[in-house]
Amino acid sequence: MTFVERESYIHKKAKEVVKEWFDTFTDDYTDFPPFHFKSSGIYLEYPIMRDGWEHYQYDLLNADGRVLNCEQFVSKFTEYPLAIIDVVCMHKGFPIYGIEICHTNPVSKEKIKKLEKVGVTNLYEVDALWVLQQTSVPSEMKCKQFL
Repeated sequence: MTFVERESYIHKKAKEVVKEWFDTFTDDYTDFPPFHFKSSGIYLEYPIMRDGWEHYQYDLLNADGRVLNCEQFVSKFTEYPLAIIDVVCMHKGFPIYGIEICHTNPVSKEKIKKLEKVGVTNLYEVDALWVLQQTSVPSEMKCKQFL
């Protein structure tokens, strides 16, 4: 089975912008309400396995430090992720916040239940159009929390 990307440019660009916002913080702590943490990395398209989001944390990265894409991940682990989270914020190598970008479809109740079942906490949803309407890094992120 081959992975086929069907992501709109709006969704893709909004994810990149959110990552860029987090990457712009130069001090030790990210103080971007409602997020406050000492960052050790912001990752796009973070795979969640049936054991939760910390199980494969050290095996998810390519040699260049980017998270494996879905096809690379499946070839390495021979299983499909339970879910993919759009943006994940790390602290000391552990995921602490998951951010889903919503363009046309909000996060499904099924996905929320799957993530909750494997112990994912701190899951937020951010509207893609709201992100792309900003003219600079906002003082706080407009989002809703699920877990």
